[in-house]
Amino acid sequence: MKKSIFIVLSVSVFVFLATISCKKDRIEKSLNEYGNLNDYLNTKKQAEQVFVIDSGGTGPIIGNQGTKIWIAKSCLQKPNGDTITWPYIVKLVELYTPMDMIYWQMPTVSSLGILETDGEIRLRAFKDNVELKLKPYPCYCLVEMPNNAPKNYMKVFYGFENSGKPDWTTNLTQLGVSPGVNPWFLATDTGYVGQIARLGWIGCDSLVGSTSGVKLNFVSTTDNLENVGIFVFLPTTKTVMQVYNMKSTVMPSGSSVKIICMGIKTDGILFCYYQALSVTANTEIEVEMTEITDANLTTLLQNL
Repeated sequence: MKKSIFIVLSVSVFVFLATISCKKDRIEKSLNEYGNLNDYLNTKKQAEQVFVIDSGGTGPIIGNQGTKIWIAKSCLQKPNGDTITWPYIVKLVELYTPMDMIYWQMPTVSSLGILETDGEIRLRAFKDNVELKLKPYPCYCLVEMPNNAPKNYMKVFYGFENSGKPDWTTNLTQLGVSPGVNPWFLATDTGYVGQIARLGWIGCDSLVGSTSGVKLNFVSTTDNLENVGIFVFLPTTKTVMQVYNMKSTVMPSGSSVKIICMGIKTDGILFCYYQALSVTANTEIEVEMTEITDANLTTLLQNL
């Protein structure tokens, strides 16, 4: 009798464990998998513009979207301090919409908090494929970033890489650059004019967040989010946030946000998740991706 009971219990335990294992396998196998999104984003990026400077002049260099640049040969140098001769090359990337910032994966978030933004550019100069630097102050580059309604509290932020992620700062000393330039953008009738002490990523921003507030946590029972691009847009401050490791950056409680997640299958089919909400507490976002065309995804990003 005892032997029979033991056999029944053993079979029951085996069936129970097998059932759990099968359910686990079904859950893992049912998750939608996505490929690397970077190749898709790279095809949508604003192109880098190239200007060949072969003689002196009053300037400015003018970008496709209206950025104006005054950059003198006398204020440029090679990394070893050598002066340069004509011709040299100036390269410009203009990002004035959340869509373009998302495509370039250049969020407007610093380690000190989120940033209100009115645009960001990347400005570089080269001589014979050698990237140039600006000479120390009193040298600087003058930049005008177009805007129909400029504000009087925006500062010049400089982009840099921090632990493999984009970061922004106004502290030139932190970047090994001599201070001295005016850190504020001047609001004009046509936009913002600023003195630039360091070439590279430049943002027209204002710090509006801190390291305290609320966060979003992203989960899914239908999709593997590892290769999914997750972005949060705050329309009030035009802040673009990229989510790493499924947890957002801290944002002020009560923030109105638009969430967009993008994924691409290995066969090139696009998937997306979109939600708009007001965040008043730490919130878990359950993501369920659905198929979307390239045209519709572009329209969604344009209307953020």
